[in-house]
Amino acid sequence: MWHQKNRVGLSFCALALAAVVAAGALLAFATGGNAASSKACTQTGSTANCVVVSVAPIVLSTNKVGVAAVKFKNVFNKATATHTVVGLDLPDGITLATPAGTAITSNPAATCLEQTVSCNFGSVPGGATVTMYVRFTTSLPAGSPLDPFVGTASFDESNGNTGTTTNDSFSTSADSPVIGAEISPDGHGANQAGLCTSDLSQTAFTTNAGGQQVNVSTLPAIAQGGLPCTPVAAGVRDATADEANACGGSCPTPISFVFFPILNGNAKATVLAIFPTIPSTISSWQKTPLFELLGTGTATTSVQVANCGAPKNPSPDTCILNLSKFGPQGVQFTLSVAGSAFDGRYTP
Repeated sequence: MWHQKNRVGLSFCALALAAVVAAGALLAFATGGNAASSKACTQTGSTANCVVVSVAPIVLSTNKVGVAAVKFKNVFNKATATHTVVGLDLPDGITLATPAGTAITSNPAATCLEQTVSCNFGSVPGGATVTMYVRFTTSLPAGSPLDPFVGTASFDESNGNTGTTTNDSFSTSADSPVIGAEISPDGHGANQAGLCTSDLSQTAFTTNAGGQQVNVSTLPAIAQGGLPCTPVAAGVRDATADEANACGGSCPTPISFVFFPILNGNAKATVLAIFPTIPSTISSWQKTPLFELLGTGTATTSVQVANCGAPKNPSPDTCILNLSKFGPQGVQFTLSVAGSAFDGRYTP
C-alpha cells in the first residue's frame, strides 16, 4: 500500500503478504482519508500532518514501474492556501517512467512538470485535498539500497493572522520499495517481485525461494481510487522478530507474501502458496494450518485462516479455496485473497 508503513504476510502458519514495510501502504492512494485532522499544519521530524506520501508496490522488480502518491490537505478550515505546489523528491537510482509526459497525473487536474516532479494546484480551499501521482522505475539490481521518497507541499496562507501572508513548506518521507530481480518473460520473479501496471495480464507471476513459492494469478480488476496503475507484489522473506514472537517464538518457514490494493468491485484474486516441506509438528499435509499475521511491531498477532464458506473466518481478507499435497513432503494452499489498504502476512 503504496509504502507508508505496514504489511500482511503468509507463511506455513500463514501466508505472509510481503516484506516488512510501512503501515497503510495504499491508504493515501486508494482511499479518501484525510491527510490531517488538526487545524494547523505541523512538521514533526520527517513527517508533516498535512502531507501523506505512499509508495507501491512494496517490492519493485528491476525495470518495472512503481507509483508514488503525495496527498496534501489544507487543514486551515477558514483559510485558502494559494500558490499551492505539491512535489516529490525521488531517491538516487529512481527515474520517471516513460514515455515522457505520462509519468505524473493529479486529482484534481493541475499543471504538472516532470522537470521538477511537481504539480501546481493554485488555490486549495480550507478542508480540501489534492493528490499528485508519480509513476517511476529503476534499473538498479536486486537488493540495492534506496533512500526514502520525500513528498513536499508549499503554499501561501494568512491563517487568521494580522494580514501578513506567509509562505509555508512541509514534507513527509516514505520508505522506498525493496528492489527485486527482473521478472522473466515467462513470469518468474526470483524470491520477490512486484510492479504497477495498467495491463492486468502483467499481474500474474511466480516467486520462488528454495522451493517455497507464491504464485499470483491475473488480477480480475484494477485498483479502486483512480490510481494510474494497479500495484501487485509477492515473494518470500525471513520473518521479523515480532512475527516470530507471534508464531510462538519462531515461524516454521520463511514468510510468503502477496500484496495488492482494494480492487474495483472488491474483486478477489487467486493466490497459490506452496511450501515444499510441512512443519515437523504437523503429522500430514491434510492437517496443515495456515495463519495470517495481523498488526505491526509488538502488536503483531496471528489468526488461523478458515476455508472459504466457513461461518467464521478470523482473517479479514483471505480464505482457503483448496488444500493439496505438493511433491513428496509439501503442501499447496489455493487462496482467495481480497485487496487491502494494508499488506497481509501469513505462516503455518
